[in-house]
Amino acid sequence: MKKFVIALAVAAALPMGAQAADNISYNYAEVDYVTSHNDVPDDADGWGLKASVAVLPNMHVFGDFNRQTLDDSKLDIDTWRVGVGYNRAINEATDVVARLAYQQQDPELGHHLPGLSAEVGLNTAYGEHMQVYGALGWEDYTRTKGVNPKGEFFGRLGMLAKLNQNWSVNASLKYDVDGNIEVQAGPRFSW
Repeated sequence: MKKFVIALAVAAALPMGAQAADNISYNYAEVDYVTSHNDVPDDADGWGLKASVAVLPNMHVFGDFNRQTLDDSKLDIDTWRVGVGYNRAINEATDVVARLAYQQQDPELGHHLPGLSAEVGLNTAYGEHMQVYGALGWEDYTRTKGVNPKGEFFGRLGMLAKLNQNWSVNASLKYDVDGNIEVQAGPRFSW
């Protein structure tokens, strides 16, 4: 199934010629409050950074980083990813977006977990002041020194409230099949 999702993301990213839909920008930097609700290891909260830069009319590179502190142990877990995305307008207000990323979890105590993720979704602008996005994806971390995490499907939903041409407030929710939830919210600067 993992190979199917990655193949779907690659197929969606094939050059098909169109630019981004109106009122959608893939050039942004964002600072977030991040909170996670997990069964294992524990609930956590912290901060995060996101950035994306359009390198071609239909391609962008992106990176995310967040540092969360576990509620019970007060240990930090850093999570980051870097990747490439493809966006193709399917009408004036909606893009199909496919993203492929290398990612890693770095707990304060424990083994570093490298992995890959792929996701495909829609990004829709509702006029000049609202944007909604959703994606389905797969992520899998590599077995490392006795730690063997399993790959998981996830869904991502988000909303962007645009205050003006450059500033907006973003809120997103990531939910996986095991019931783990990650919420991020914060200001975004777009150009």
